Amino acid sequence: MPAPLKDEKSFQAAVGAQNLSVVHFEAEWAEQCAQVNEVLDALSAQKDYSSVKFYSCPAEEVSDVSLKYNIEAVPTVILFRSGQTVDRVNGADAARITETVRKHNATSQSEDGDDSLSLEDKLESTDK
Repeated sequence: MPAPLKDEKSFQAAVGAQNLSVVHFEAEWAEQCAQVNEVLDALSAQKDYSSVKFYSCPAEEVSDVSLKYNIEAVPTVILFRSGQTVDRVNGADAARITETVRKHNATSQSEDGDDSLSLEDKLESTDK
């Protein structure tokens, strides 16, 4: 389950981290938010996403943060790295959320390596 962010201080600490942070702005009354939590739970359980941190933020309770990031509806998922917004998915589109997290996780993995080759490129080069 995504770790809860209950106030602005915990939110800033979470998104300020250098690794990819995925924040789900949610509300208990919105059924679609439970679906997004299931998607994030599934992603967080995968080995490929072990360096990604997943969080949930109650949009109405942490209203200052919600206003700052223009949260107009829940669910909204925002991806952060080093305190900067890197992408956003509005709504409960499981495929789009998954693809967006995958894309930005791959970006951070290639930045951590010695070169800019993707994992697929590195695997192909070892087969030759």
